[in-house]
Amino acid sequence: KTVLVTDPQRAVEEILERVLAAEGYDLAGADGADPDLVLTPETGTARFWDMYWQPEATARAVADSGLGATIGGPLFDADGHTERMKATALASLEELEPFAPRVGRALAPHSIYTVSEELLRWTAEVAADREIPVQIHLAETEREVQDCLAAHGERPAQYLDRLGLLGERTMLAH
Repeated sequence: KTVLVTDPQRAVEEILERVLAAEGYDLAGADGADPDLVLTPETGTARFWDMYWQPEATARAVADSGLGATIGGPLFDADGHTERMKATALASLEELEPFAPRVGRALAPHSIYTVSEELLRWTAEVAADREIPVQIHLAETEREVQDCLAAHGERPAQYLDRLGLLGERTMLAH
């Protein structure tokens, strides 16, 4: 049987919710937060990083749980809406401010293949000005590496370094 998946993110969330429910975890009241948050106290996790669609909901869940987190809403502008994404990022930083110090704010450009060079440079500047961390996926696939070499003549880490994104406040995923 073939299934057409029009919203891959939601499909993954639904699968995770079904698996966790089958294992006896209660996801009620997560209010848009990452379902993985429900599991963290049982694994001994005290603090984590998160790049998820509902940063404020995740921050509320963190505040209620007693955990700590560094949270950033994912930034994408492959659709060409760079200015809108900048405004969204700044609004997200402000929405997370009341949850400090338990919740640290971050900028979270998804990856070099979903974020323009303009938005990556802007992210580096804002992060440096505000002294906040950056979380980004890096070198997830061989194709990402090959595409970066073809487009920029350098590997993904070199590209991010040239744009000013690599430093002591950068967290690289994968």
